[in-house]
Amino acid sequence: MTDKEHLAALNDWPYLASLPRELAGFSLSAGPRENNGNIDIFSYENAALRKKLRCFYNRATRDYMLRYIFGLNEYNNSKYITPDLNLFTALLREGLTFAAAELAAFSRAKDYSSLKNKGIPAWAYQGALPDACCGFELYIRPDAPAPFINGSFIVADYSDFAGGHQFVLYYNELRDEFFAEKKRAGSVETTAFFDARTLKELDKKLREYLPGYLEDFRRQIIGLTATA
Repeated sequence: MTDKEHLAALNDWPYLASLPRELAGFSLSAGPRENNGNIDIFSYENAALRKKLRCFYNRATRDYMLRYIFGLNEYNNSKYITPDLNLFTALLREGLTFAAAELAAFSRAKDYSSLKNKGIPAWAYQGALPDACCGFELYIRPDAPAPFINGSFIVADYSDFAGGHQFVLYYNELRDEFFAEKKRAGSVETTAFFDARTLKELDKKLREYLPGYLEDFRRQIIGLTATA
């Protein structure tokens, strides 16, 4: 099947006609179209929440995929990766409503036993987290962590949406540890500064160093902009 024929076939995909216009507060945009060498098939978006479910065909891997996009974070859910359109259809019929609800309300993640056992949803420090700091907005909070990839949850996310810069704090349930990353215009830089095995250890590091760390990060961004 040529690319043109594939695009035409997806336009005629019967499942598209069955999609509701609204799903868990997300609005449907349907109509397969070319996008950077791939084919966007449909999406559900809530612009106010900065969240989107993107259904697309990846020409490089020849797979159909469902991508979760929230703030400056995004990943493909491995459950919905398959080269078989019939299987993909069945997976979506079974799980799309749940996927939208899961993305709409990260508060569901606090029921994960690993997070509850670690004490993250009830962590007292989160009340001291500033809603904004040095041009970064607190987008994800510890009481509503976001599931991510490879056993990780986003515990806190400070984002500069206009510039595409971000500081992210993770908890990995497989390694039972906290770690952090910063992203400058999408370029990821790891840092061991907030590595911790226990919530008590992390709490101490954040109380002492987070504001200064974000201030230094902002100075780096300004310096990068000045030399660009």
